[in-house]
Amino acid sequence: PIPEADDVTSVVNILRTKLPLSLVALIGDCHPMDHISFFNRHSKNVDAAVHKTITLADGKTTQYLWPSHCVSGSDGAKWYKQLNTLSTDVCIYKGTTKDVDNYSGFFDANHRNKTSLADTLFKYN
Repeated sequence: PIPEADDVTSVVNILRTKLPLSLVALIGDCHPMDHISFFNRHSKNVDAAVHKTITLADGKTTQYLWPSHCVSGSDGAKWYKQLNTLSTDVCIYKGTTKDVDNYSGFFDANHRNKTSLADTLFKYN
């Protein structure tokens, strides 16, 4: 669980009822079990540790390591239970490619694969 998630979620839920929103886009992680950012994928690397940055096999790419989280099909990949979601919300998933990390709601860390967020925003503009 994320500390203070209930506090933030309650504010978001209130704003949703008070603002005239034509679009609500929910952006969340949905990782394959062997995602590049997961420590357990790199556990044989002596330099690897959770919350540490390592250099990948190509010798130039760095990767921050996390514990496994938001694995596709798991409860961790579901929207937070206290968040009021509607059937009209647009759900954008990121981090879905196992070999590339993704912190942005728009594209992966290599800027090679984009999510549907930009197209969705243009459509609603």
